[in-house]
Amino acid sequence: MNKILFIGLTQELKNDLQQAILKLWPDSVFDEVQIADEQLFAKVGDNTWLIVAAELTQNSIRNLRKSERTKLIPLMLIADLVDEGNEFVNIEFLPDALLRIPFANEQVEITLRTLRRLSSSARKVEDTEITENSFRTTDETDSGCRNILDSMMEGCQIIGLDWRYKYVNKAAEIQNRRPASDLIGNSFLDVWPDIEGSELYSKIKNALENRNNDMMDINFEFSDGKAGYFELKFQPVPEGVLITSFDITRQKIIEKGLYESDERWQFALEGADHGVWDWNLLTNKVLFSAQWKKQLGYQPDELENDLIEWETRVHPDDLVNAKFDINQHVSGITQFYESEFRMKHKNGMWVWILDRGKIFERDESGKPLRMVGTHTDITLKKQLETDLKESERIIRESQKVAGIGTYSLDFKTGIWKSSEVLDAIFGIEKDFEHSVEGWGAVIHPDWRETMVNYFSKEVATERKEFNKVYKIQRINDLEPRWVHGLGRLEYDLEGNLQQMIGTIQDITERKEAQDALIQNQRILKLFVEYAPAAIAMFDRNMCYMAVSNRFISDNQLEGVELIGKSHYEIIPNIPERWKEIHSECMKGVVRTKEEDEYIKADGTKEWLKWEVRPWFEVNNEVGGILLFTELITEHKKIIKALEESEERFRMIVESAPVGIAINDMEGNIVYINKFSTELFGYTPDDIPTVEAWMKLAYPDDNLRHEVFKYWKVALELAGKGENMPLLEYPVRCKNGEVKQIDFRPAISNNQIYIILTDLTDKYAAQEELRRIEWMLTKKESEPGTEKLNQQPAYGDLTLLNKDGLILKSVGKEVLTDIVNDYLSLLETSSAIYEKNGDYALGIFSSGWCQFMDEASRNLCATQDNSEALACGKWHCHESCWKQASLKAIETNAPVDIECSGGIRLYALPVLANNEIIGALNFGYGNPPTAIQKLSELSEKYNVPVEELEKRAAMYETRPPYIIGSAKERLQASANLIGEIVTRKISEQKIIELNESLEKTVAVKTMELKERIKELERFHEATIDREFRIKELRDEIDFLRKAK
Repeated sequence: MNKILFIGLTQELKNDLQQAILKLWPDSVFDEVQIADEQLFAKVGDNTWLIVAAELTQNSIRNLRKSERTKLIPLMLIADLVDEGNEFVNIEFLPDALLRIPFANEQVEITLRTLRRLSSSARKVEDTEITENSFRTTDETDSGCRNILDSMMEGCQIIGLDWRYKYVNKAAEIQNRRPASDLIGNSFLDVWPDIEGSELYSKIKNALENRNNDMMDINFEFSDGKAGYFELKFQPVPEGVLITSFDITRQKIIEKGLYESDERWQFALEGADHGVWDWNLLTNKVLFSAQWKKQLGYQPDELENDLIEWETRVHPDDLVNAKFDINQHVSGITQFYESEFRMKHKNGMWVWILDRGKIFERDESGKPLRMVGTHTDITLKKQLETDLKESERIIRESQKVAGIGTYSLDFKTGIWKSSEVLDAIFGIEKDFEHSVEGWGAVIHPDWRETMVNYFSKEVATERKEFNKVYKIQRINDLEPRWVHGLGRLEYDLEGNLQQMIGTIQDITERKEAQDALIQNQRILKLFVEYAPAAIAMFDRNMCYMAVSNRFISDNQLEGVELIGKSHYEIIPNIPERWKEIHSECMKGVVRTKEEDEYIKADGTKEWLKWEVRPWFEVNNEVGGILLFTELITEHKKIIKALEESEERFRMIVESAPVGIAINDMEGNIVYINKFSTELFGYTPDDIPTVEAWMKLAYPDDNLRHEVFKYWKVALELAGKGENMPLLEYPVRCKNGEVKQIDFRPAISNNQIYIILTDLTDKYAAQEELRRIEWMLTKKESEPGTEKLNQQPAYGDLTLLNKDGLILKSVGKEVLTDIVNDYLSLLETSSAIYEKNGDYALGIFSSGWCQFMDEASRNLCATQDNSEALACGKWHCHESCWKQASLKAIETNAPVDIECSGGIRLYALPVLANNEIIGALNFGYGNPPTAIQKLSELSEKYNVPVEELEKRAAMYETRPPYIIGSAKERLQASANLIGEIVTRKISEQKIIELNESLEKTVAVKTMELKERIKELERFHEATIDREFRIKELRDEIDFLRKAK
């Protein structure tokens, strides 16, 4: 049944469409809605195959195409005629490129015929192949269909069941970038050879073979390298599959542009650090953004969304102006609101805010309802403005102090502007002619020609930056002055010289300073001469200019005239490497060496620390070099002695029988000795810092925090030289072993020295001593203690033993003796099972275990033990056998679990002749005392919680080493039981072998007796025959003789 859904059609058009459709598809049903809203989606069902609508808004069409319920259903949009020629209505943009059909009764049948072609449910695929002509020119009706398809804005192409093109409309030709003649009749796979295996190929194949509607967006790359985005829809038709395509390349480009624009806008908002506010003028409620509050130092939940939060924080001196600016905008006087004011930060400081906003909503009368704006922290800007003003003031004052004036020269007009400082340097007034001629008048007469040549050649022609020292003559007092002029050239876009901006400094005093330099050089020589260091000053020819007395004495040059003499003449045997160093430094290089061996003239060896650096003349050229030397022979001896001492210390530390570690005050571990690495397994790479050590050595957070707390206390006491408490804590080694370690820190030279002593053996000895003491006080050590073999009220479960291998081989008495070896340590319960689950032994020595076992037995509601064991309510049996012992048998491994009764169960498999024959277990650990756990057990076992509290309090806690010892004994017991069973099996096999041997001997004896009888009979028969033969022979001989 095909369902057609009408949207907003007139009654006349609905009647015409229904009559025409029912002629084609009599089983069609119809439904209608007036607009494309939620009511439409509710009426869409699985059998809806067509939606016919009058004009829809773009938003309604997008909703139809986005909905999962309607996006694959064909949509026909019927439009009014736009002219007498019945042309299709042209639309600028629709997301799905819908076919628009003229609204006219004579066109309805064409529409339906088109739908009949496009609908896979309209008719069955014919057996004969549909050729191009059969589709295109069947009759006039088909021609009308073709005209409709050819005029569609979306591309239409039909791929036949044999994968060959059957039809391509004009839009598809453009989209395929190929004419229809290159496609019709050719295989789709030949036209697009690389398409197989792609998603597009799978969609077409699905439509052809499974007759399913589908759709996809694809970025298709053509053979010319260009690509485009297309929305494709696949609809099975009798001829194959109809592919409708719409070029959405422009839409994708727009979406991408919008996405990138949105990204840039979001980035700009975040980067600009703007807060946002939204003010409801009716309620005075203001929505402040998190950034708005953050600018004032508050978290989002610390300020209410109320105007009072703003008013109470604006500086009182600024609040009136801020409110005035707001009122100006609210009343419509200003287009936007903008105000700068101070607001109080949470830290008590005042921050400058730039506040901007605009009315975004008014009521019908024009009254403002809502105002939105931004809130920007401009404190830095305000500070910069203040700093800039101060900098400008300082620059002006500095220029006055330094005698630097500024100017700008316009090359087009020849006019220059000058600062007050420059006017003072030139000795001119404000009304002085600021022209090129005026500048020339300032230049000293002796320098005018030089400056004209320099400016015209190097500046104007060669376009070099203005940089010249020249002489001027002040205008007001004709005093000659020396100035240094600098200028930066500026050009227009065509490269024409526009202006020069620069400075002019009065350097007359510098000339005077040069005169004073001679005096300073003399003073420098005196300083060098009497300096406490070895200093020598050389010119470019390595001739002495000045030397210190220390230099003379260190080099044994007393009485030798050095000034003006060549260094190489004074010390002729100087090594070549020194000459190379001098040469490098003459080029402006600085060379230093902290330690250098030096052989003196008398053959003795000295150690030097030296530095050679160039000195520069006024013109920044190298004038020579300075040589600084220092004898460090004694220092070297001290260093060597210290190194030897450190080496001895290192050997002691490395061979010490304790761990030693050193870390700096920042927590970096700078050294650990070999013993520490062997003790803990951690290498220096594993523990570069104290923090890394703490995480590895103390993985438990609580213990690590406790250790760190007392470690800090110990360091504070060590820093004060006071006695420290003992620091003994367990340390997790790299291999997982835990060792008890004693830490002793000491602080020296900003380093922390830690002695680490392994107390593991000490604690083990103490533990062993406690174990012995506990064992000596055990009740079982008292004379007359009986074996543990309490019989439960429900009877002996070993009577149900069917297999009996362990029970028969070992015996109940021996099993009881074996179990008592470890159970006496725990006073809980133990059980031994055959491989099939039958009890070989069950013993209770614990009031808790016996009570819980009998309580869970009572839940079984039967007196028969076999039925009780199988009912699943005997919780203790379920834990003891299924959860512990059976698992140990199945895994051939120890099992340690929490049992249903609240304590723990430990089970081991029993092996004989390398085969598992059963399992044994025991319970251990304290019964629970937490009221929640006891309440759970009370409900599960149907016993009073008070009784559980009472019995839990009666249990005597066992030390961990007792439990460990019991587990070792349990393993020994399992081995002993297995050995006994093995021997019993061997004995049984020997008995069976003896019996078999006796039977064999008896059989063989009977067989031998029969054989003897046969031999006797044979012997008798043989002897009689021999006698008879002899008699016959005698008779024959007698007869012969008788003849």
